[in-house]
Amino acid sequence: MLVRFNDTIVTTNLEDLMNISSEAQKFLGRLKPFIRDTYIPYSLSSKYEKGLVFSDPTYCDASCNFGGFASPNRYLIFSENKTLLEPITGLCVWKRGSAFKVIDVQNTKSHSQITLLELGDGKNLHEPPEVLDQIEKDLAEIAFHFFVVAGKLDPLREHQTLEWLQRINYPLGIKDDGSFFEILNVDASAD
Repeated sequence: MLVRFNDTIVTTNLEDLMNISSEAQKFLGRLKPFIRDTYIPYSLSSKYEKGLVFSDPTYCDASCNFGGFASPNRYLIFSENKTLLEPITGLCVWKRGSAFKVIDVQNTKSHSQITLLELGDGKNLHEPPEVLDQIEKDLAEIAFHFFVVAGKLDPLREHQTLEWLQRINYPLGIKDDGSFFEILNVDASAD
């Protein structure tokens, strides 16, 4: 099977992941995947739980170029609101204060992937709950396949430079004291 990751075609022998509902297809057609490989201590990475919504006060950096893991931990970000700054590394940034929702977390002995949906202006949260649930399930399934494929590939050379790794070294949305910026639990606030 061929799966498109922005302009890269990723080959996988996994089951078909395109059994996506028509409502979700419309939404997913606007989103693109981005990766950010970094080291996150377990004490922090374990705080990312499905349904958590947080913001990041910095210009969040990630890459639109897909490759194997350059570090043990990966953020896979689905978004339509990025700015491409550097085509060689695929460097993209999001504005300060961008909000993200954790939609899945994958772990193996050697790697983890935290899958995030960048919420943009928040209109994504106003989709009917059943549509939003399906979108998140579909994104989580796609993310799982990217996670498996990344484990079989070598990292891109440009994602292994000291300059790149220092640029994306910090965990997203977490303060120095280990708490999140502007935590909102979407599931709890819906009650």
